Amino acid sequence: MLKTVGFPSTRIGDQTIVDGDLIIGTAGKGIDFSANGGDVLSQYDEGSWTPVIAAGVGAIGSTGSATGKYIRVGNAVTLYFTITITNNGTSSAYLRLTGMPFSFVGNNLSFGFGAETGVSSKALTMYQNSATEMIVLFADGTYPGATNAIIAGVIQYSLV
Repeated sequence: MLKTVGFPSTRIGDQTIVDGDLIIGTAGKGIDFSANGGDVLSQYDEGSWTPVIAAGVGAIGSTGSATGKYIRVGNAVTLYFTITITNNGTSSAYLRLTGMPFSFVGNNLSFGFGAETGVSSKALTMYQNSATEMIVLFADGTYPGATNAIIAGVIQYSLV
């Protein structure tokens, strides 16, 4: 069992917890990273976003559900999404994914992967096309859309 100890405000050296948990027993207290330029953990955010899919060539007839979640820790962003194409229409070549909660920084620094699970069950690859758009293709470079296709993926990028 860990004994409760009040530490002085002066430097006491490294501390090791061999067994048990480190418990902060006072509300509003925690780990202070201010000596390193700020509290990086205060830049943690998670939420939802609405992914938007469009045709690279032609037009998608209709889409169904479109859901997305994101996690941001400091400058690192991870997006999760699922979109259903209910009618492929005349869409071909590639898909364009937009609606990300944070714009990309730089060119071609963002990447993603996923799968189409409604029709073909094939792997997807995604790459940044602009500050607000990803290109979505099957891993073999072919068009991933189809009527009743379910496009699901993960995208990672940095805000610096």
